[in-house]
Amino acid sequence: MNDKQRILFVVTKGDWGGAQKYAYDLSTSFKQSANVSVATGIPTTGQRLVNRLEQENIPVNILTHAGRDVSIKNDLRTLIDLIALMRRIHPDVVHINSSKMGLAALGAKVCGVRRIIFTVHGWPFFENRGYLARKSMWFFSWLTALFSHAIIVISKNDHESAMRMPFISRKTHLIYNGIDAPARLDNPREALAALLGIPLKPSTRIIGTIAEFTPNKGLSFLIEAFAHLQKDGQADLLILIGGGELHHALERQIRACGLVGKVLVHPFLPDAAHYLRAFDIFALPSVKEGLPYVLLEAVMSGVSIVASDVGGIRELLSHGDTTYGTLVPAQDPDALKTALAHALRNAPPTNPTLFIHRFSKQTMLNKTYALYKERVL
Repeated sequence: MNDKQRILFVVTKGDWGGAQKYAYDLSTSFKQSANVSVATGIPTTGQRLVNRLEQENIPVNILTHAGRDVSIKNDLRTLIDLIALMRRIHPDVVHINSSKMGLAALGAKVCGVRRIIFTVHGWPFFENRGYLARKSMWFFSWLTALFSHAIIVISKNDHESAMRMPFISRKTHLIYNGIDAPARLDNPREALAALLGIPLKPSTRIIGTIAEFTPNKGLSFLIEAFAHLQKDGQADLLILIGGGELHHALERQIRACGLVGKVLVHPFLPDAAHYLRAFDIFALPSVKEGLPYVLLEAVMSGVSIVASDVGGIRELLSHGDTTYGTLVPAQDPDALKTALAHALRNAPPTNPTLFIHRFSKQTMLNKTYALYKERVL
């Protein structure tokens, strides 16, 4: 990039999840040769994205009225704020990372922005919500895609859904999330024990997950499955690393199941992937997903994996004749328990060499930037 494009990334909230990591990776990678800035709603559980961007000297614009739920009054205010922001910074590219931020696509159209890019981090109408809510999400997702010049989907599942939407199939591109291979600690279990402040024996059978504590992650099903495993003497410890809106609800479930001391909850860690190899099993019991970064990190770490068969997870765990983990139906604690028990007894770590090449961060960056430079027909 030699022409100093002005790129504005738009994210619904300034917490930390897949969409936020994606916007962070792109903005920090392009900042040396482009004028990069980010607009985000007010964080709800901490300012992780905002703080990390500010550490990288990337301008952050807080949209004080933006929210995940539909509100005509606040959405109109957010649209006005976005138009004012775009008229002030004159972006060449607006890159949207939420269907809810279709407002940014409309604002960019009003402001005559040259390229509008929309990345779908899992279509929201697949969430476990009521009929009218899902239909509303479908409409806003489609409207955002319609206003955009290019749509990026991160899984084949989402690509197939996009192909069924009117007027957007020709401008839809499948670009997988990509990461650099996570750093490997020499003694990950010792490091995890020090982090948690408890002793961990080599024989302790640990199931772990790293996730935002939201309904989409299905963590209540994991706790339920672990309760049966622990009762039957098949597992010793469950570790949940993350944070979010369900933190207190999960702690209540842990107490109700009599699992205090057996299920440990640790706050968000920016380098949580370093501890993956301390787990015997990494579990991701999601109800809805796009292409989760944490699962990329888990495969690259070589840890055994059990995950729900939703979104792009099947694409991550099955590639040709190679299988990187076990798939289970979502929202099924019995199936999850059975798969975890089997994995604890039998699942060997995987060799992620080919996987690392397929899901590299540089490939993601190159393909994404190519869309920024395409001529609008």
